[in-house]
Amino acid sequence: MSSMQVIDKLFVGPAVVVDDEIGSDDCTMQPIVEQIEAQNIPVYCKSEPPSPEELRHWRSFSLIVLDWELYPDSQGAGALPPGVSVPDELSEENDAKVSDFVKNLLATLYAPIFIFSNQSVDDITTQLI
Repeated sequence: MSSMQVIDKLFVGPAVVVDDEIGSDDCTMQPIVEQIEAQNIPVYCKSEPPSPEELRHWRSFSLIVLDWELYPDSQGAGALPPGVSVPDELSEENDAKVSDFVKNLLATLYAPIFIFSNQSVDDITTQLI
């Protein structure tokens, strides 16, 4: 079975991409959006996680792509000036917000979630647990 046949069988329905940089010129998620669209899968883009009340309307999505860092940092597009870092409180608030979103998402629907991050897999796993 070719990879195209696998995609056709597994992903029936639109995809959603959640990234605070979506739509900006330097969005690092844009190539992923383009690859999904190249497979004729419609992509809905959001710059922030939806409210828990909105999640029930996400049941038809077949694929979810999530940027774990939903705030500007010193690494990517929208970066803070050199030497300026995100305060720990903001980082912890973001991690809690995104973690809660993933937990609510998993309780609401069944779809693969692809998380992109500069953080270690262990750190994200710990936050989700």
